[in-house]
Order: sequence, then structure tokens, then C-alpha cells
Amino acid sequence: MKRLAAVVVLGLMVHGAAAKDPPTVAPTSDSTPESRWARTIAASFLDGMVTNNGEVAGNLMSASFRKSVAGDVQQDSQPAKINEWVQVQGTGLTHWTIESEETSPAKDAVSFRGTMTGDKEQAPFTIIIASEAGKWHVDSFSEGLRTKAGAKKE
Repeated sequence: MKRLAAVVVLGLMVHGAAAKDPPTVAPTSDSTPESRWARTIAASFLDGMVTNNGEVAGNLMSASFRKSVAGDVQQDSQPAKINEWVQVQGTGLTHWTIESEETSPAKDAVSFRGTMTGDKEQAPFTIIIASEAGKWHVDSFSEGLRTKAGAKKE
């Protein structure tokens, strides 16, 4: 747990050093302790994505998500595959905004939707943070079709 907390803090510091504007998270009136913790994990993961920091992003992934990203490789090869995936997903994107969140009825997963933006393009994303054995991890991340930066959302 100490390592995860250190990664979360590291992820937040990396974003602060690299970004011109701080990330934004839409406030919600029905935030729970679970959703606030999940939002912290999501923020650190997204910071890792826009700064191309595969180590931060990878350390926040659930075991099953890490395996789906890295494929069927030996565990010592996973970090390189995850870093490669982060490079592809985050290329050209420098900022992110969470626009909505939804907590599962059992309060064991939180889904966030938002937009990652860069100078030339933007992409919608969905990230699911789930509790696995009492610890919160990124269980899923999907990036939608990229469009020209500043294009209106439909």
C-alpha cells in the first residue's frame, strides 16, 4: 500500500511539473469516500498517460488490466509493453479533464468519463477504477476516436 501511495503522489507531482494548466475534475454532490479515492487513482493514471510515464500508469493497473495491455509475456517483460502502450495512447495529448463519474451500486467500482487534449487533437476516454482485494486499481481504460482539438463534442 505504501508503494501505491508513493506512485499516486509521484503521478500528481509529474503532472504538476509538466502541465501548463492543472487537471480539472468536475465536482459531484454525491461523492463518496470510495469515489474520492478512485478519483485520485484516476488522476494519477491520467497524469501518467499524458506525460508518457508507463511506470506510473502500470503501477496503478489491476493485474488483469496489466495482462490485457501487456499480452501474454513474462512478468519481467510487462513494464516495457505497458510503456509502449502508454506511449501510443498518450502521444500528442497533454491535458485531461474528468467530466462525469458513476459509482457502482456496490461501491466497488467507479467509472469516469472525460477528455484528453493536446495542441492538435482531443479524445474522449472512459476509465474504470475498481477495488481488488481492498485496493483500488485501474481496471479498464478506453480512448475514443481522436478529433481536431477544439472540435465540438456530439
